[in-house]
Amino acid sequence: TSNTFGKAVFSGNVNMGSNVFDTLVFNNPGKTITLSAASTVTVNDSLSLNGSCSQYITLESTAQATISKSSGNVTCNYLILKNQRAMGGAVFTANNSIDLGGNTGWNISSPGARTLYWVGGSGNWSDPNQWALSSGGAGGNCVPNFADDVLFDANSFTAVNQVVTNDAIPAYCRSMDWSGALYNPRFAAGRINLYGSLTLIDSMVVSGSGVEWNFKSSATGNTITAPYLYQADFNGSGSWILNDTLSCGWLEINQGTFQSGNYPISLGTFRIWGGAAYLGTSLITCGSEYNVNGGTLDA
Repeated sequence: TSNTFGKAVFSGNVNMGSNVFDTLVFNNPGKTITLSAASTVTVNDSLSLNGSCSQYITLESTAQATISKSSGNVTCNYLILKNQRAMGGAVFTANNSIDLGGNTGWNISSPGARTLYWVGGSGNWSDPNQWALSSGGAGGNCVPNFADDVLFDANSFTAVNQVVTNDAIPAYCRSMDWSGALYNPRFAAGRINLYGSLTLIDSMVVSGSGVEWNFKSSATGNTITAPYLYQADFNGSGSWILNDTLSCGWLEINQGTFQSGNYPISLGTFRIWGGAAYLGTSLITCGSEYNVNGGTLDA
């Protein structure tokens, strides 16, 4: 059953089913709008849906949901779209936006892939002033998206124990590489969605509550070099291979291919729900839970 409203303005995270609005405004950069699977949101007059280059709006559903408007143009900016259908006669355009799949009826223009360098020492992930297009260059660039490689190098930090704080939650990037960073940096990581490779270093500290590395690439040949990962979830159709010994509190494979590279792996919890794990001659030490409930295990 659909409810009918005149004008509605949302400023936080939103969970919504089928409804009808005359005017619908999402004034919530950095937030997530979750539409119920198979629901339809109908807009009669005006729809406003705009994030910013430092805070995208995520519009998602577990299965395809619909936004319908009978006529006119709906132009949106800085969105992350997943499982969204636009229909009804209006022209739906999403500029500088990210297509995570399952979208129809939208004209989506994605930002070009970049290599971004962290500059300025301690700071927040969502601050454009911390991101430069060259090592030690001027900040002031849009925060990373799923197509961008991010580098932390010799010009990123100026003193010991400076902190990069992920206030985006989740943060997005393609590959992340700390191999050139100096001064024992700290990363308050939170949740990171990576669409490529990961390189961490022994001299850094990864901290924070709810640290989760979510590997979502659809490409093959990704690598992981990391002394320790709190939680690693593999949810992309691509492949990853270890380049060094790994300790991990929680490793879960739901999709894709994980290869150990024959390196030793120490785990708290190890779960395989899908995909494939090729462990070769690796010595696997598992502390609390080992569970294979689908997928392929070759060890």
